[in-house]
Amino acid sequence: MLTSAPVVIVDDHQVFRAGLKSIIDAQPDLRVVAEAATGKGALAAIEQHKPKLVLLDLQLGEGSGLDVLRSLHTHDSQVRVLVLSAYSEAQYGLNVLQAGAAGVQMATRFVCTVECDVAKEFKQDYLEAKEEDIVIIKSPVGLPGRAIRNRFLKNLETGLREKIDCPYRCLSTCNVAEAHYCIAKALVNAYQGNMEKGLVFCGQNAHRLQKIVTVKELFTELLAEIEAY
Repeated sequence: MLTSAPVVIVDDHQVFRAGLKSIIDAQPDLRVVAEAATGKGALAAIEQHKPKLVLLDLQLGEGSGLDVLRSLHTHDSQVRVLVLSAYSEAQYGLNVLQAGAAGVQMATRFVCTVECDVAKEFKQDYLEAKEEDIVIIKSPVGLPGRAIRNRFLKNLETGLREKIDCPYRCLSTCNVAEAHYCIAKALVNAYQGNMEKGLVFCGQNAHRLQKIVTVKELFTELLAEIEAY
């Protein structure tokens, strides 16, 4: 019988943790044994559950993901840590690898690659975004998230309320009767290119992206940045 590897998720966004947990738990060889939103909570969960893998955000509400990494490295922990980063600069990836991470995921810059399978309209929102368009919003359950202030968000600002027929029920705290939109459907809409009804989450430096490149070209850029660092 296949034994599933225990995983701890460390991120201060509940919606993100819930989505990531559902993906991981669908894998036959992985299972989420604990979640944490702070550095202190992360270290406690890792000590208690002894996971094989930790998915770690660098930017936490309390504490720093980098401090968690350094603490694990200092104590010669055998847990493998994959850092989930909103940073787009190569030197941040290098810093976390040097601090002991097994790998780093740099989502923002890879959105605008040929290989990324989101709709071209989704990528265009990234390319057209200015720094002032990167905003912090509240989800239908009041949790914060960073997004591009596109047509969908501007329409919501006018008081528009989407007709909600939610098939997901992803959070028990979501009151469908009072919510202005379904966040799951809005994210799917954006993925599919329906930007009038699509919510686009992003990293804080999404406005810096200016062109579509291949993954090979992006890795060449990242390596050049590391060599120049």
